[in-house]
Amino acid sequence: MIRFWTVIAVLAALTAASVVPAVGLMPEGHPALILPERVVALRFAAVGTIETIAVKRGDRVAEGDPLVTLEASVERAALKIAEAKVEMLAEINAERARLELAESTYERDQELRRRDIISEQELLESRLRRDLAAASLLEAEEKQRLATLERNHARARLDLRTIRSPFSGVVSERLLDEGASSADGVILTIADLDPLHVDLVLPVSTFGEIAVGDTADVFPEAPIGGQYAAEVHTVDRVIDAGSGTYRVRLVLPNPEFRLPGGLSATVQFRSR
Repeated sequence: MIRFWTVIAVLAALTAASVVPAVGLMPEGHPALILPERVVALRFAAVGTIETIAVKRGDRVAEGDPLVTLEASVERAALKIAEAKVEMLAEINAERARLELAESTYERDQELRRRDIISEQELLESRLRRDLAAASLLEAEEKQRLATLERNHARARLDLRTIRSPFSGVVSERLLDEGASSADGVILTIADLDPLHVDLVLPVSTFGEIAVGDTADVFPEAPIGGQYAAEVHTVDRVIDAGSGTYRVRLVLPNPEFRLPGGLSATVQFRSR
């Protein structure tokens, strides 16, 4: 990733060499750099052997795409066991049937007791059997809920063995190959190219002439060329005393990724 002060240094050098003297409110032809909105380095928190890498440098990726997986035979087996436990409903069904029978018997015994056919002790025993059946069903349901949690945990552990793209963008680097250890470091870097940032450094004499929301035309360097509309997103409120400059950032929509990041460009601000 290009560091902030590296960008400042490059743009300051371009400004010193290239800025045309002021004409009207603003000079024309400000040198700039077109940069990705963000560049993210992807690596595993877990340690293991890289099993698959689904992309190569330059490939476009969508948010959520699986990019890299680690060897995960143990995690897959654990998930299958956990899923099997969740699907084992026989105990719950049996306990539910037992409770239904106990409730029906207790209702019958209540009627028999009202008619003085059975004793109070027999009625109490019938209610106890109903309560025990209800407790057994509750225990079976708790086991089922625990099995569901174990399945979710096993699935989460398996998910940790896969890196997915955090956003739509382009693979800018592929640093490791299949068979390598994830402990070796960064595997891929992904660049977000929509929107792009256009960074430029302006002399302090122009401070106050540009505001957030202003529009500008961006002219990328050859052989890309073309003219693209951008909008001022940020105007620094701190002046660099050493160079007598400040930084401005524009946002340049790039929905089809027509423009790559890392280009030099010229920016012309439109009159208000």
